[in-house]
Amino acid sequence: MSTTYREYIDQLNQEHTPGFYEQFKDIFKRALGVFLYDISGNPYLDCMSAFSAVNQGHCHDRIVAALVQQAGLMACTGQKIKNDVTPKFLKFLCELIGFDQCFMANSGVEAVEGGNKLARKYAFEIMGLPMGQGKIIVAEHNFHGRTSLALAMSTDQSSKRGFGPFPEGFIPVPFNDIETMKDAVERNPDVIAICIEPIQGEAGIIIPDGNYLQQVRDLCTKKEILFIADEIQSGLSRCGELTACSLFNVKPDILLLGKALSGGMLPISAVLANKKVMVAINERGVHGSTFAASPLASAVAREAVQVILDEKLCENSTRMGKLLREGMRSIESPLILDIRGKGLMTGITVDPKISQKDLQRELYEQKLITCPAHEHFRIAPPTCANQENIHQIVDGFKNALAQI
Repeated sequence: MSTTYREYIDQLNQEHTPGFYEQFKDIFKRALGVFLYDISGNPYLDCMSAFSAVNQGHCHDRIVAALVQQAGLMACTGQKIKNDVTPKFLKFLCELIGFDQCFMANSGVEAVEGGNKLARKYAFEIMGLPMGQGKIIVAEHNFHGRTSLALAMSTDQSSKRGFGPFPEGFIPVPFNDIETMKDAVERNPDVIAICIEPIQGEAGIIIPDGNYLQQVRDLCTKKEILFIADEIQSGLSRCGELTACSLFNVKPDILLLGKALSGGMLPISAVLANKKVMVAINERGVHGSTFAASPLASAVAREAVQVILDEKLCENSTRMGKLLREGMRSIESPLILDIRGKGLMTGITVDPKISQKDLQRELYEQKLITCPAHEHFRIAPPTCANQENIHQIVDGFKNALAQI
């Protein structure tokens, strides 16, 4: 029955979806905690966490309850209708992360768009740049999303092919290279901001040098430009802290959050900044969204963040991440070239001579859901993972590598 049903679902996909993603062969019916269950009930340990959207674990009972309760009261009204859920959540989030104000968006890339709009409005209203001028420095090999703006920021030519023309005003520089960044700022007096991921995710979990982010912060302060930190993937316990910036004791001017902000229940994101920056966009009609900042989104996000705090997921991420990397380093295989990470955000570089798809297939046979990124593998199970889960990941890699 399952084979026939799988063929039916595959046919529906082929006929009715464009096929943006290469999917795993099985159909999954249920998810709970760190596991995904196929239609036959077989558990697979999720080492992707929906690209870090389910740090709290799949279908966390408290987040599900918050969703159901608020959905039965008032879900979406549009932002012209005042409610008593959203302001309380924004106060909670701002005080927790350390900013004055916040506006919500839906997907992570909407937060990227919002952060860019805020920076450009700030350049016009506060910095006094003429309208239409101003450049933003970005890092090579970044990933900020798939909209035209995000692709304009990207250096991945394969994702850009056929989609131009793109918005202008971005200067890419190598990640973790402060001297080249300084040079770019000096050569371009109309630079208004630097927008980077503190830890690059899609590039393969690239960890910056210990003082790099502080040097970026110092450069922005000296030149009176904005530091925008895209923490949509690295934030909310993924790296072992609420933000990766806090790991390096720096504070950006604009912080972007998403993914785990809803525990995987809804697309929810946020743009945080202090009043001296946010004042630039404090004008009726300059920004907005039908679904963002809805009572439903606010209730879900409030509970999702509270779960991270109550269950000490930042601390657990730190402990389990250390255990994972120690376990991976204990594997005696010439195919593993490098292991790095923060919290449960681990990148593994494998020998480029081996097939990424073959290794992913072998890991799947070990009941591990993984995602390669170029010549790297990202290992990012939910931050609620325990020691038994970590041992399963390490053993699975050891067995898979032995089959290559």
